[in-house]
Amino acid sequence: MAVKIAVIKRFPDDVTLIQWHDKKGSLRRGYVPAAIAHDPSNADLRAAVPYGDLDENGWPRLIVTPQRVLNALRKKGIWSQKQFNQSPHLLREAYTAVTLQVLRDWESEQV
Repeated sequence: MAVKIAVIKRFPDDVTLIQWHDKKGSLRRGYVPAAIAHDPSNADLRAAVPYGDLDENGWPRLIVTPQRVLNALRKKGIWSQKQFNQSPHLLREAYTAVTLQVLRDWESEQV
């Protein structure tokens, strides 16, 4: 199956910035020779020079674990499945609280 690409910008030196979805469905951008942008059918887009500086390796590890969410639920008084079924909205509140705490922890590490 051919990969659908979108041309983001053409440069005068026969280089083109393109965007596509890789096999995992992740959105990618990269610089390729203009000829590939015109006919990507046989191109190996893994060879594209990556665009941008955010990638999976450089992104902070912002992890919301099930244990942290469970602890947040317990702080809200949810200790059983029956209690959870009676107040399922508390899961959203607990998840949001944990996510905010993870972000605050990360921000405090950046100082």
